[in-house]
Amino acid sequence: MVFDSLSPTDRELLRCIGLDTFYMLLILRMGFIMSLVSSIADIIVFFPTFANANFDGMDTATGGGVPTVGYYEYTYNKLRNGSDLFWVVLFYALAFYAFILRLL
Repeated sequence: MVFDSLSPTDRELLRCIGLDTFYMLLILRMGFIMSLVSSIADIIVFFPTFANANFDGMDTATGGGVPTVGYYEYTYNKLRNGSDLFWVVLFYALAFYAFILRLL
């Protein structure tokens, strides 16, 4: 049965507050864990990645682009097209999706 996998604390909480409120709390807890892990991993992975990307956002060949100042210093705009740093973004996304699937 599904309820056999619950910890004793969760079983007591389920008994006291009911099934609908219990699942609402489980979803809130999962959302908090996802947000916390994502925020910490973003600070550890993306800030150094974008800070070390030496690209001002302006394409010298066409003269177009978005200048990477202010907010754009911490977004994908800081990466040049075809940069090897896109692999960091890809592997981060795959690891985060695997983490979310593990939570489910």
